[in-house]
Amino acid sequence: MICLELFATFFRIGLFTIGGGYAMLPLIQQEVQIRGWMTAEALVNFVAVSESTPGPFAVNISTYVGAELAGLPTVPCIIRELTDDEAIIVMVDSNLQREQILPSEKAVAYKMKLEAMKRQGMRTDLTFGPLGQKSAINTRDTLATEVPDSSRQIQRYIRLTNLIPELLDMVDNSVLKEAGKLQMALRPAVELSYLPEAEQTALLEVMEEGSVTIDGVTRVLPKPFLVIATQNPIGSVGTQMLPESQLDRFMIKLNMGYPDLQSEVDILKARHSENPIDHVHQVASAEDIVRLQRQTEQIYVDDRIYNYIASLAQATRQHQMLRLGISPRGTLALTAAAKATALLRGRDYVTSDDVRFMLRDVFAHRLLLSAKARMQEITVEQVIGDVVRQVPVPVIGDEI
Repeated sequence: MICLELFATFFRIGLFTIGGGYAMLPLIQQEVQIRGWMTAEALVNFVAVSESTPGPFAVNISTYVGAELAGLPTVPCIIRELTDDEAIIVMVDSNLQREQILPSEKAVAYKMKLEAMKRQGMRTDLTFGPLGQKSAINTRDTLATEVPDSSRQIQRYIRLTNLIPELLDMVDNSVLKEAGKLQMALRPAVELSYLPEAEQTALLEVMEEGSVTIDGVTRVLPKPFLVIATQNPIGSVGTQMLPESQLDRFMIKLNMGYPDLQSEVDILKARHSENPIDHVHQVASAEDIVRLQRQTEQIYVDDRIYNYIASLAQATRQHQMLRLGISPRGTLALTAAAKATALLRGRDYVTSDDVRFMLRDVFAHRLLLSAKARMQEITVEQVIGDVVRQVPVPVIGDEI
């Protein structure tokens, strides 16, 4: 028997489209809209008609639309006996071939098909025919041979089903690109999917409102509020590398590396009889930091400096050793960093030296080397140096 709840599930996640292939529904009249989506009235009519129609069935929606446009009074169709699991597999296979499918739709589709395959008992034949010979191959690996995504990527998509709807909408918007709405790439979304629902909700509140509610008590985030992330090149098994779009959101990246010989000797001596951390004391209050941020906003930037920063970014986008240059977000970050540097150096205007001083820390994590550069073992730092030499330096104020 066809499960009506199964149809309703596919309807809610938007898997029914014109030309979407097989669908578990009888002949539906004018309610199927040519623009590609089923109306709520169509769902009501489906339930009404299906309750009076015996047996499972599958009708190709595109066949119906073609018949309707041709003015045919009847629709040619093939009726096949299907179990729920067989119908799920047919449904998912047809809809995964759509030209555009959202991450949330793909996540639900993969999960439903994988569960259906497991219930069928591992098989080599994924059609709705008789069961094939039992196979010891992992079901997800088998599914990966049928779709363009790898087994690990399928697992990542399925993890998205654990996200709260608001965060899942952000992942979908990474495809839709709707203006004014937040976006989230797949990999960080997968990491967030491991959080309990309450923690996901708290994170969303922080992102959207600058506050967090715990046990019914709303707490406004303090100012200043910033995010500091650490990256360890060793022991990173099980973690996901941040995509370029997420790295671009970090203003600067600092590489610590190992201390030199004398610095390491000083570290050892400092811990001879006590822990230096016990003597760390506050040098600025939160109010001091906010005040400095406001002063930084007032630092003057000459048009020649703006042009210099933009020219540096353009040079990275055209450099033959780079396959990804600096984005506009990167130029904004460099401008802000240069203004802060000028303030700390006791000036109320930015010079080209301020820009060059912060250039590496702002640009390095945003640039991607080309295959040619990697083969020649050229580093990002070398490319940045080349860019600095290419772009003419403006002379401002005390640089004269």
